[in-house]
Amino acid sequence: MPVLEVVVFNHQPHITAQPRCGCLFSFYATTNRGLEDVAAREVEELLGVKASVGLGRVFFESSLKGALKLNLASRMLHRVVLILVRSTIESLQEVYRTAAAVDYPSFIEPAQSFAVRAERKGKHSFTSLDVASKVGQAVIDTYMALKGSRLKVNLDDPDVVIQCMLKENDFTLGVDLTGPSLHMRNYRVYDHPAALRSTIAASMLKLSGWQDTAPLLDPMCGGGTIVIEAALMARKVPPGIYRKTFAYRKLCFIDKELEAEVAEDLAEGINFEAYPIHGLDCSAKHVQGAMLNARSAGVDDTIKLEVGDALRLREILDYQPAYLVLNPPYGVRSGPSLKRIADFYLKLLRSLKEAARGARVTLITVSYDSFLKAASKVGVEVLWSRSVMHGSLKASIASFLL
Repeated sequence: MPVLEVVVFNHQPHITAQPRCGCLFSFYATTNRGLEDVAAREVEELLGVKASVGLGRVFFESSLKGALKLNLASRMLHRVVLILVRSTIESLQEVYRTAAAVDYPSFIEPAQSFAVRAERKGKHSFTSLDVASKVGQAVIDTYMALKGSRLKVNLDDPDVVIQCMLKENDFTLGVDLTGPSLHMRNYRVYDHPAALRSTIAASMLKLSGWQDTAPLLDPMCGGGTIVIEAALMARKVPPGIYRKTFAYRKLCFIDKELEAEVAEDLAEGINFEAYPIHGLDCSAKHVQGAMLNARSAGVDDTIKLEVGDALRLREILDYQPAYLVLNPPYGVRSGPSLKRIADFYLKLLRSLKEAARGARVTLITVSYDSFLKAASKVGVEVLWSRSVMHGSLKASIASFLL
C-alpha cells in the first residue's frame, strides 16, 4: 500500500502519512445551499473537529477514519472530498501548474481509470469543461513523468474521480471519497413525484428542535422521507449502511479494515426502541409507498402511517403531536396551482392550529409570501425562516408555534 502524499494550500507540502495513522487531512463536503451551518454542526458533532462553511460546502480537517465515518453516518452531507491542493489561480495555465503539483501515484494505481469533474463560479474567460480538460491533462502528464505509464480516462464509470472547484480565483482540487450523492438513500423503493431530498428532511428535523421521545407528525408525508429520516435519527441508524458502493472503496490508500472498524463502532450505537412518529397523507397510494420505504429502511415498526386529510386533522388525530415537520405542495410540481396556493395554506394552517395547538411546526415552501399572508390571517407568528435551495428550486424553511 503506497504512502499518501497530499499537497495542500498554495503548493506547500502538508502531509505525508501512512493512510491509517492519526494524521489530519484537509477535506470539504458538499451540502444543500442554505443549510451549510447545520451540516457544519453535524460534522463537528460526529468528528469532534472545527468546521467552517462556504457556499454549499463545509471545510474541516480530520483523519481518514473520520472521513469514512461521515460517509457512513452523515445525514446532511452529499459528498466528502479529500483536498489535494488549494490555491489562487488567474488562468488556465495556472490551473494546469497547480494540478501538476499533486503526487497522483499516491492514490491512483496504473491499471485504474480516472475522470475529472469541474465546477466553476464567477467571471472567467474559460468554461468548466476547459478546467476539467486542463486538470485531466495535468494528471496524465504527471503520472507519465512519475510512473512512465499513461492513465486511462473513463468519463462514465471511473475508478477515481478528481473533483475541481473554482470560485472566482479560489481553486480547490480533491479526490472524491463518496461516489453518488449521500442524499440518495438506497432504502427508497417507492418514488414520490415530489419527494423531499433526504438531507433537507434531516436538516429540518434538526432545526425543528425535535427530541425523539416527543410525538412527531408529518401530516403530508408523501413517500415518508421525513418520518423515515426521523426514525433513523432516533434509532441512531447510520444512513450509509443502505448504500452498496462508495468511491473510497476503489482507492488504494484506504484500508478495507478501516471501514469495518468505523461500521462496527457505528453499529454499537443503534437501538431498536419504539418512538412516537406518525405520518399522514390523503393519498392511499403514497401511504402504501411510504410503508414500503419504511419497511425497506427497517423502521416500519416505529412509524404509524395512515390515510387522512391534513386539512381535517381535528377529525383524525387521537393524540397530541408536539412537533410537526412537513413538506406541503409547492404549487410548482404538484398539488394546488400557484393561484390557489394561498387559500390552501390558509386551510392547512387553520387545520394544524385546531388539531395541535401549542405544537411547533417546521415546513418548507417555495411560496413563502403566500405562506406568510396565510400565517398572518390565522394569527401564527413565524419564529424564524431561512432560504434554501431544493434542487433548482429556491425555497424557504420556516418554523412557528401553533
